[in-house]
Amino acid sequence: MKHILKDQYIDYLVGLKANAHPDLSVDKNKLAVRVESTSDSHFDIIDKMPSILVAMGQGSATYQNATNKRVEIIDYENLIDQLPLECSKDIKRPDFILHQIDGTGFFIINELSQSTDVRNKRSKARAQLADALKHLLAVPETQAFINKFERKICIFSNKDRLIDVPNDSVRAFNAIKEYLPDPIAINFQPITKAGFEAWETASFDI
Repeated sequence: MKHILKDQYIDYLVGLKANAHPDLSVDKNKLAVRVESTSDSHFDIIDKMPSILVAMGQGSATYQNATNKRVEIIDYENLIDQLPLECSKDIKRPDFILHQIDGTGFFIINELSQSTDVRNKRSKARAQLADALKHLLAVPETQAFINKFERKICIFSNKDRLIDVPNDSVRAFNAIKEYLPDPIAINFQPITKAGFEAWETASFDI
């Protein structure tokens, strides 16, 4: 996925602005797609930090990966932020894309937050997720990559504070689940009509 984003997807985004900026170009050799991967049974992710993967309870979203699937995590927001303003302006950018590496189990777009004003953030997050999905599905290469997955999911994760958890990962995940509310289904047609599930949750099983 990271190679498709850097090549065909960036070409598509540049093409969107070609009429307004006919001289616009992007040196893709200078773009760095920030990627981390894991097969841990539980992991946390966070944005705008040196590492995407952080200790349990210290991220904005917690994932349970009970069967140790290999997961690639792509910093989508960081990639778009590297583009010239003429290209990135008006392109909404949720934080991360996660997908199974050796399999077709899941493809996830995840917007993270640690806001105490979740009501306002919720509306913005839905728009970010839907806009990214619209653009990703507009490119044949990214659409084909996404469509091979059995579950296609958009997630808004809001965890308003860090959580102190035990060192044992199973006990830590159970402690996090006790603190966080159950997942809430998001009924937002720009996402669901595209064949994606939509959830508000800071704890998700893959």
